[in-house]
This record gives sequence, structure tokens and C-alpha cells, in this order.
Amino acid sequence: MNCRTQCNSVILEIEATIDMISYIGKGRTLAIAAAMLAIAPTARAQAYIGVVVGQMAAQEHAAALEAACKAGAPASERAVTVLTARMDRAMAAYFALTPKSVEHAIMRIFSVKAPGVHWMNAAELTPVAQLGEHLNPPPATPVRLSAVVGGDARSGRGLWSVVPAAGAPLVYAVDFVSEPHGWTDPTDGLRIVHMSVSPASAAPAQPGAFCHLDAVHGF
Repeated sequence: MNCRTQCNSVILEIEATIDMISYIGKGRTLAIAAAMLAIAPTARAQAYIGVVVGQMAAQEHAAALEAACKAGAPASERAVTVLTARMDRAMAAYFALTPKSVEHAIMRIFSVKAPGVHWMNAAELTPVAQLGEHLNPPPATPVRLSAVVGGDARSGRGLWSVVPAAGAPLVYAVDFVSEPHGWTDPTDGLRIVHMSVSPASAAPAQPGAFCHLDAVHGF
């Protein structure tokens, strides 16, 4: 039997073993990996085991995080700090827009591909691409009233108080999701999904804890 045939035979045996382990050995990935590496006959087999066991460990970790999230576990303190700062940057980018801002600049701040993405106030629901007349930078820096980071550490909800150049104070209720982004992205990949503007006298309630934003809105 040549090397190639032998290696392929070994890998087939390893795959069968891993299938069995993935069924009966959840939660014991590292111990299983150590045992398998000890009996692996070739460096190639050892490398293959390392890759597959790494994937198993990552899947177990992700499953554990998802279960904790759905059970109500909050995001880590560091994740909350990081995502809250990203929410503030996303809102700063939004409030920097003006009626003269080009459509591309607006679309970089909103999650334009998300189902149900919208901007609305008490009078109307406005398509994101047609926000021009509503983009009037406030004379004073908006104040964040609250921010809640999803248990998934990839979404957030918050309220911002704004005093416009004319008229009564407003409250912006905003939902965010993380998306892939480039180095020059003005919002660090955190996009606005929903923005609702209301008079401060009719401001919505503080957002509560949640796991995934799609579960909150059902999309």
C-alpha cells in the first residue's frame, strides 16, 4: 500500500471516528482531541484531526453562547462597552448628514438590505433614500438616554435626546445591527435598521434586554 492510499485510509477511519465522537462526545472536545492525536499514525492525520477538532470546539462554543443568549444572559461587559461606543459613532455619523448629503453617504449608515429598514416620525414613514429634507444637524450635541446591547453582542437599541434648531425637543429611538465593513466605514459596520423620531413628551419606553434584534421585531 503506497503512502497516498495509506493516508487516505487513515483519514477515512478518522472521519468515521469523528462522526461517532460528534454524536456521543459533545462537551469533551479537548479530551477527545488529545486521545486522537496520541494515536494518529501520521503528521497529515494529526493535522487533519486538529482542523476538525478546532471546528468542533468552535461549534460547541457558539452553541453555548447562543443557548446562554436565549436564556437571557447579557453580552460581556467588554462587548457592551465596544458596541455602545459604536452606536454613538453611528449616531454621530447620522447627525452629520445634511439635506445636501449624497444618497451613497446616507445608505452607508442604514442597513439598506435588512427587511423592514425604515425612518419614521409622527407624520410619516420615509424611505431611507429620500431622507434629505429630514437631515438637519442639531445645533447641540445629542444626548444618549439609554443603550442596550443584545445578548448576541452584534445588535443594539438606544434612545437619543435631540434639541433641534426650532421646535420642541425630540427623542430618536434607534435599532442597530452589525454588518461586514471596510476600514473607512463611518459607522464601524454598525448599521441603523429602524429610526423613529418622536416628541420628547411622547418618547417610547426604555428598551429592555434582548438576545437578537430579529427576535424583537420578528423579521
